[in-house]
Amino acid sequence: MRTSKKTRPYEALRRLMAAERVTSHEIVDAWNEYSGASMGYSYFSEILNGKRQFKLDFCYFILDYLETPHEQFSEYFPKGGYAHERSA
Repeated sequence: MRTSKKTRPYEALRRLMAAERVTSHEIVDAWNEYSGASMGYSYFSEILNGKRQFKLDFCYFILDYLETPHEQFSEYFPKGGYAHERSA
């Protein structure tokens, strides 16, 4: 398997957010309200850019917020942030 470096980390998640017209600020605000946390917008940006790791409960929260089935978890949260392509 090889990693496609042409895309940004969590590209499928970014596309889903854009399709649903949901901003990262909306997700952070909803998460903070739901969890009582105080996640900053820059912290979430660092996660999306692969500089920090997603926490599992936050991943499932995002899927629920975007009304996306949990069965699609690995599509939106691939290991290392990048979808892997099979070599021919």
